[in-house]
Amino acid sequence: MDGNLQHEEKELTELLLPLLKKYREKFLQTATKIKDETVSDTVHDLRVSIRRLRALITLFNDISSKLKPKAFNRALRRLLKPYGSLRDQYIQMNILKASISQDEQFLNPYLDRLNKKVAKLENILKKRIKTIDLSGVEDLLGRLINLNKIQIPRNKRPHGAVEKSIPFFVSRSILQKFLIACFAYLPLISKEELKQDFHKLRVAVKKLRYKVEILQPLLSQDFSEEALSIFRQIQDAMGETHDRDVAMDDVTSFFRKKDPNILESPAYKKWLENMGAERHKYYKRSLELLKQLEKVNFFHPEKPAKSDSAASSSSKD
Repeated sequence: MDGNLQHEEKELTELLLPLLKKYREKFLQTATKIKDETVSDTVHDLRVSIRRLRALITLFNDISSKLKPKAFNRALRRLLKPYGSLRDQYIQMNILKASISQDEQFLNPYLDRLNKKVAKLENILKKRIKTIDLSGVEDLLGRLINLNKIQIPRNKRPHGAVEKSIPFFVSRSILQKFLIACFAYLPLISKEELKQDFHKLRVAVKKLRYKVEILQPLLSQDFSEEALSIFRQIQDAMGETHDRDVAMDDVTSFFRKKDPNILESPAYKKWLENMGAERHKYYKRSLELLKQLEKVNFFHPEKPAKSDSAASSSSKD
């Protein structure tokens, strides 16, 4: 067997199997904790642990497609969707409260509804976490944790002389696949009004980020941890943009049904103008950061420009 391939299998084994145990333990601890503590930070922690666990399992499946993780993904999706919704409500509440002064009250009916929705979701989810079947999750994780070695299937192995000379070729191929998925959306977001395409790119960047963070130790000569902060910065800026899209759409829909006169009020129009300006700022910030993404190539990496040192490391996990 090719020496590079043997080395990659060894490094993947030493990296991914301990990481799987760590992610599994974190997920189970957080799932247990949230039974008694459905607060914003705990909801966020569970959401992140699910996303990271799914990213890792996807990575295992990209290396070898024999896992059959359907039951695993079904169980985690069932957990992730409602908890993701609750987390989104927490974020929206913070954005809206910060968007108005204390003497402005036109948003109060919507904020009251939001508070009731959050309380209802919290109660539903406390019951769900106690009854959800995690056997599919534990079955797959148990099988993976008992592996002694990660083996790269024959159809994943590099064939050409050039490919064989590239270290960690299989890992780079996986990352390049997720990067290309991001590139597919880049031409579509130059128009600010194409919000659905912007959202799809945001999701694609998030998937890429998690894979890069997992495999970064193998590619540390090409991609330092500091350089990888560009993925977090992009995700943060795009997340802030999307959060404001959702807040503006939800508030407008609420008053259109409950009290259309509000939509003609100076207070609402001023609020919408300010929110739109904030949204535009984060959108432009996203476009600037995405220019850095266009320079990324996992097969032929360039020395990336230094990223902003003050960038957030986890605000949009």
